[in-house]
Amino acid sequence: MKNEINVFDFSHLKFMSKWHRNEEKMENNTNINGVFSGRQPSQSQQNQKEAQLYGGQMQPPQEGAVQQSYKDPIQYPYGKPIQQQLLHETVVSQSPYGGTIQQPSSHEVSISQPPLREMPIPQQPYGDTMQQSFCGNLVQEVNVSKPGLVKKFFGGIVFSLVILGAFIGLQMVLSMLVMFCIGAVYALQMGADMDQIALVERLQEIMFSGKFMTGLTAGLTAISAIVSVLCYWLIWGRKRTPQDKKYFKEKVWKAKPIIMISISAFGLYYLALLLTVVIEWISPSTMESYSEMVEMALGGSEILAMLAAVILAPINEECIMRGLILKNLQKYFSVPAVIVIQAILFGIFHMNLVQFIYVIPVGAALGIVAVKSRSVLPCIYMHLFYNLMSFVVGLLPEFCHTVLFCVLAIVMSAIAVCIMYQTNKQKAIA
Repeated sequence: MKNEINVFDFSHLKFMSKWHRNEEKMENNTNINGVFSGRQPSQSQQNQKEAQLYGGQMQPPQEGAVQQSYKDPIQYPYGKPIQQQLLHETVVSQSPYGGTIQQPSSHEVSISQPPLREMPIPQQPYGDTMQQSFCGNLVQEVNVSKPGLVKKFFGGIVFSLVILGAFIGLQMVLSMLVMFCIGAVYALQMGADMDQIALVERLQEIMFSGKFMTGLTAGLTAISAIVSVLCYWLIWGRKRTPQDKKYFKEKVWKAKPIIMISISAFGLYYLALLLTVVIEWISPSTMESYSEMVEMALGGSEILAMLAAVILAPINEECIMRGLILKNLQKYFSVPAVIVIQAILFGIFHMNLVQFIYVIPVGAALGIVAVKSRSVLPCIYMHLFYNLMSFVVGLLPEFCHTVLFCVLAIVMSAIAVCIMYQTNKQKAIA
């Protein structure tokens, strides 16, 4: 029969094997971009290309999803987006970070790196900072080496002494210049016939009078304050960061810190008063000389004395000690060492033994306030309050000048400051 097929005829198998050989030959002629000579890529080659794109893993397409091909997809390994342009509509594929990607209708998918997280910049104890940036598990650090002993000595201590000596020398030069000018003017007025010995005695009488010395002290302190404020502002004050200003506004310039500073100044004044009692008991002549010097410098005019001691002196001394010197020491020493060194230099600045002894605790407390507040303004206020106490205590009853009251004032002030500090610390932790 013509329509019957001879099952023993294998000619059709020969034709099929020839067709498969042609198919394999065409697949081998495929270029690297998947473009065929005269035909579209096979399904197996498309699956292989998508598997290479997504890390060798294939996500079975969901029901109803349409498999589409891509135009030369490019993968960037470190944070650049993977741009995929679709030929048709929607495709479900495997993400290289895990999970699936549903291609949007805008024909683009972007997988980008998570944003960079910036860590806070910790403060080094020597005034420099260590930069840290985090990207995943990557940490970059810039280690700041500690200064050596020679650099600490010359850059820290010697240079601080130079700053101190410059302002002491400024006041001495100005005072000598003022005395010379006054002597020259007085000599011209008296004429050449006046005896030189009588002229010198007259000049000494004028210059060492209470009113002249008080006015000279106020004038020299005012000039020194102007210079110290300008130097501090040019070197350190204008370099304050917005973080320091924000910290001062939110943490320092509040009611509780100001009360703590006032109580501390009250207790420190009575500590200084107690130390002067001890000095007088050990060496009465030393205390007597100190009292005469203070009376000559500030006893001429009470208004000028208050202006010099309560307003001008705190501004001048704090800009020098807690401004220029303390900031310089912070570049070379740890915080405890800075507080001790600047307190000793603060005693040297007063140039007399009695004040050198009793202002060291005051200088240490002012140094702590400067470090904690990152500003000289609280130090100026504390110094102002401390100097004002010398005028206020004279108006108090006699009992307030006794040793017992001094001890009670010191103990109660210390307890009050410690309680307030611990309360603020617990609130900050909570």
